[in-house]
Amino acid sequence: MEKFIVGVAATASTLACLVMVITIPQLYNTILEVHDEVLDGVSVFRMETDAAWTDMMDIQITVTPPSKPRKAQFSNVVLYKRELL
Repeated sequence: MEKFIVGVAATASTLACLVMVITIPQLYNTILEVHDEVLDGVSVFRMETDAAWTDMMDIQITVTPPSKPRKAQFSNVVLYKRELL
């Protein structure tokens, strides 16, 4: 009876190892495929959002009036030599 139990356990263990040897590479390949699909999707998304951003900036430039150049913030603090005389 003990030999039968040992034989069944050894057979089950061998079968489990064989299933594992077959399953792990398949899982690895599936994960790599999903990884590649995600990277492709991200690059497509990035290209689309960059194009949309460029279009929005072009529209903003055409709609908004040109602004006056900003005056230097510290120009009124700096005294030139001619102003001192």
